[in-house]
Amino acid sequence: MASDKEAQQDELTVLKSVFSEEEFFELEDSFLVIIKLPKLSPIRLSFQYPSNYPSSSPPDFVVGSEWLKKSELNALRSELMKMFEKGEVVIYSWTDWLKENTISFLKLDHLLTSAETKNSKAENQTEQGNKQEEEEVPCDITIYHGAPITVRKSKFQAHVARVESVEDVQTVLNELLKDKKIAIATHNIWAYRLLTSSGVKHENRGDDGEAGAGDKLLYMLDVSKYINVVVVVSRWYGGIQLGPDRYKHIVDVAKTLLEDRYKLLSDEAEKNSKVKKFRGAEDVYSRIQWDKECEPTEYIIGYEDRFEGIMEIPFEEFKDTDIPMHRIRYFKKNNEIVWDRR
Repeated sequence: MASDKEAQQDELTVLKSVFSEEEFFELEDSFLVIIKLPKLSPIRLSFQYPSNYPSSSPPDFVVGSEWLKKSELNALRSELMKMFEKGEVVIYSWTDWLKENTISFLKLDHLLTSAETKNSKAENQTEQGNKQEEEEVPCDITIYHGAPITVRKSKFQAHVARVESVEDVQTVLNELLKDKKIAIATHNIWAYRLLTSSGVKHENRGDDGEAGAGDKLLYMLDVSKYINVVVVVSRWYGGIQLGPDRYKHIVDVAKTLLEDRYKLLSDEAEKNSKVKKFRGAEDVYSRIQWDKECEPTEYIIGYEDRFEGIMEIPFEEFKDTDIPMHRIRYFKKNNEIVWDRR
């Protein structure tokens, strides 16, 4: 209907006048609005117009954010759908509601309190004489970017980096979002697995509105035994629904980049032995067990028996014994000691 087309054009004219060039983007087959929130990262509203909007159908849309859970994004989507009335344009009302009501609707006021506390501490430090220039702290973590692929107008690109802590993961995510092109992606799906210097394993993932995609990335990291790495896949939706195939493309671009760069990431972090920098036997044992670059069958554990003295046992047999960790004296790889308690 001509009236629908005219209503869509009128709405776009309003949106372009209200939002700046850094907030409203006209993509190949869709539109994107960056909704800035006070003290928090923005929310992204990506939408397309069906031919019968607004007379009969609502816009096709996705709400995305790095800091909101899948259940919270679904709750926002349901609330926005309630606001649509046939014959009335709704995009600007949605953006206004998201900006003004997201925090209170999801009962996330504590996030603002936390942000205010951090800002207050920073201000106090400045007042006490810690004079610092108002400039971004450079990221000292190397991030590698894969070659983008395009499938039926949707574009996928992977990014990977080596991380040693959960804080490193957040640093990488923040650094990627400084890139305007990545920031406006319809989805930035991520997953990580890491083993800290104290031997504690952490893993997590985020869908950013692409339900279930983070789980599939994390599963790929797990079965491939990738450790101390974060992978992010950006997807720019092209207007054609890919169905379950989209998960295959998300995992494939991530796996391709990891296969190409994981060895290099490991070499950069640890020039020689994968275990030499750890302080205790338990740390070393955990790294050999979880790190893809360590092959457990190549390792021998030397331990102290109370009656026989120093004894040796293949690494993979150690888990079936009752030998306590504190009795481990050294680890050998290919008959060369790579860690010694002394």
